Amino acid sequence: MKLGEAAQITIGTPSTKRSFEFYRQLGFVKVSEGKNPNPWVQVTDGTLLIFLNQDRLSYISLTYFSRNSRTKLMELDRIGVNFLQRSEKKAKSPTGTFLSPNKLVITIIEHDTANMYRPKGKTLKDISKVDIRNPEKYPNIKCGVFGEFTHPVKDLAVSVEFWKKVGFELLSINQKPYPWAIVSDDNIILGLHQTKHFKQPAITYFAPDMAERINRLQQEGMKGIMGFGKQNGSIKNAVVKTPEGQQVFLFSM
Repeated sequence: MKLGEAAQITIGTPSTKRSFEFYRQLGFVKVSEGKNPNPWVQVTDGTLLIFLNQDRLSYISLTYFSRNSRTKLMELDRIGVNFLQRSEKKAKSPTGTFLSPNKLVITIIEHDTANMYRPKGKTLKDISKVDIRNPEKYPNIKCGVFGEFTHPVKDLAVSVEFWKKVGFELLSINQKPYPWAIVSDDNIILGLHQTKHFKQPAITYFAPDMAERINRLQQEGMKGIMGFGKQNGSIKNAVVKTPEGQQVFLFSM
């Protein structure tokens, strides 16, 4: 099964205006915006689709869109998924929200994706070895190539089994420097990391010239950059804190 035909990362923010400006600095552009039921802005960098939802709560989650959410919810019922929230079974547009084993919120919404904007940019999973050395080929000119939505987990085996049950394919599994794996359903690439080095999800990019990219972001006034590792005197990697309290990882490769 697949959770849906399209997906986005949904982020709760106290200010869509402030968050949009932050993501604009990271190479994102506006796709659409609205005010119902709360102010919201949908942005993309050509690879990811992010929904900034003005809310008093801070959160990051995955939202899937399906032309037949009723069937998706029934399939999840059959494999034993417990829903946090679910519309009535006779609802015209069924929706459901559930948790991963490590409390990542996942929501399925009834929506015809035929006319929906869907990013087609290359990711680290499918960009060629030639193009990875050519920054002009990167969908995101500021951050590099999207690698994964990084998700810390307590038990890698349990987590991999869960994501496989909901339609993800195991792309790789590794034991060093700690157990971690990459899974994907062609809508989202997840990095599952059994570690205590970080405690919350992150949007992760890679580039061979990341040191130069981090330096440019700093020169352009980007706030919240915490660098680590040095390359020829320059910061090699960075964690960028977003206005909503989320994280963006920028790694050299």
